[in-house]
Amino acid sequence: MSPTISSRRNLLLTAVALATAGGSALLLRAATPPGTPRRVMVAESPAVASALFYVARDQGYFEAAGIAIETIKANSGKEALDHVARGDAELAMVAEAPFVRAVATGIPARIIATVETSERNTGLIVPDASPIRTIGDIKGRRVGFCPGTSSEYFLAVFLQANGFHDGDIARVAVAPKEAHNELAAGRVDALCGWQEIRARADQALGHRTRIFYAEGFYLETWNLVGLSDYLDANPELMQGFVRALLQAQAFIAVKPKEAVTITAAAIGIDRATIAEMWHDYAFDIGLDNALIANLEGHWRLATKPDAAAPLPDFMTDLAPASLQAVDPGRVTYLR
Repeated sequence: MSPTISSRRNLLLTAVALATAGGSALLLRAATPPGTPRRVMVAESPAVASALFYVARDQGYFEAAGIAIETIKANSGKEALDHVARGDAELAMVAEAPFVRAVATGIPARIIATVETSERNTGLIVPDASPIRTIGDIKGRRVGFCPGTSSEYFLAVFLQANGFHDGDIARVAVAPKEAHNELAAGRVDALCGWQEIRARADQALGHRTRIFYAEGFYLETWNLVGLSDYLDANPELMQGFVRALLQAQAFIAVKPKEAVTITAAAIGIDRATIAEMWHDYAFDIGLDNALIANLEGHWRLATKPDAAAPLPDFMTDLAPASLQAVDPGRVTYLR
C-alpha cells in the first residue's frame, strides 16, 4: 500500500476547491437552508476515521446545512451502533463487523455511506521490547481482541492469511476502553486493536509500540449508519448531513494539516501521533462493491459454524438515497 493514499475523487475535489479559492465556502452558502436548525444526535467513538465528521462540525458545515449536532460518547463503533439501536442517537460511524452483527440480530440498521477506508487502521500491537519480532512469534501467545468489533474480524483474517490454526494462540477478550491497559500490564502478549487503542497503549507503556498489519487481506471501512425508519422519514436532513461531509472531504484534500489539528483535538490524542498515522486513511465518501464484499466476508466469519447459513443480500442494508441525491456518481455498487 502506498504511504500516501489518494483517490480520483480527492483529486477532483482539490481541483474544485483551488479553482474557487475556498470553493467549499461557496458550497456551504448554496446549501444553507431557511428555518430552525434540526437536532441530530450522533453517537461518537473517538477515531481518526471520523475526521470528516470532526472537520464538518468544526468548520460549521452542519450548521450551514440547518443541522444542530449533539453527541453521545462511545468507546467503539460497536458501542456507538448500540446507542443507535436503543434510540439514544440517530446516527453513528462504525466498521463493518458490528454492523453485520447488528443486522444478523434483526436491527434495521442501514449504511448511508462509507466515509473512510484503511488497510492500516487495525493491526496486531506489541510492546517494543516484546520478544515477538516476527509474525511467527505470536504462536502460543495470549492475544487480546475486542469482541464484536473490527478487532475480532481482523484477528481471524490475520491468522488465516499467515497460516495459523485456531489453537495456535490463546484468544483473550478485552473491552475497548481497557485494551491498552491489558497490554501495558502484560495480561496479554499482543493486542489486536485500532490506532486509537495503539496510541493509548503507547502512552501507558511510555514508548511507541510495534504493529503488524494485514495489508492486501483486509480493507476496513468506516460507515455512517442509521435506522431505516429514521432515514426514510428525514431525507432532506440526511442529504444535508452528507453534503456537509462532502465539504469536509474537500477541506481535507486542500488543508490536511488543519484537518489533522482538528481531528487530534476532537479525539484527545496528541497532534504528532495523528499526523504520523494520517496517510494511512483514505477519506473518500461512497458506496461500492468493495463494501458489499466486506460485509459478506464478515457474515461468513460470523456464521462459520453453520455452513448452510444463507448469505444475505447486503444491498438491502444500504441506504443510498441521500448520497444519490447529492452526488450520484459516488454510488457505484452493482444492483
